Amino acid sequence: MESAQRIVTGALKEDPSNLQTVVTQVVDDDHNLAGIIIENNKQKSVAWIIDMRLFFNADLLNAEGYNVTKIFEKQYGINMSDR
Repeated sequence: MESAQRIVTGALKEDPSNLQTVVTQVVDDDHNLAGIIIENNKQKSVAWIIDMRLFFNADLLNAEGYNVTKIFEKQYGINMSDR
């Protein structure tokens, strides 16, 4: 989780001593694609880390066209209004 936090903090150019966006959970810890839950201003959202260096907070579709982000949101109780 510390690695994920460093990647998110660096990508968002936040001050590491005064975090605004916090990684609250690593959902799927894979070096190629890791799903994480982040929180900013009491709003949670699903985000992704690719190859342990690229961070993005957007919908991710799998090969069959299913929206994996929405599946994670439902599974981990993140309201759509929190997006």
